Amino acid sequence: MKIVRVDLLDESPKVRHSPEKLARVIMACNEQACIRRASTAVTSLV
Repeated sequence: MKIVRVDLLDESPKVRHSPEKLARVIMACNEQACIRRASTAVTSLV
């Protein structure tokens, strides 16, 4: 597990997270995890 610090606040008078920003961060974390798993699998085959 990795801690990720990102500004997720929406630019509005109310303090709310931006669903678009949150979705982008989640997808980026997932992509990085997939890349790490793939490289670990390839390394273990060598």
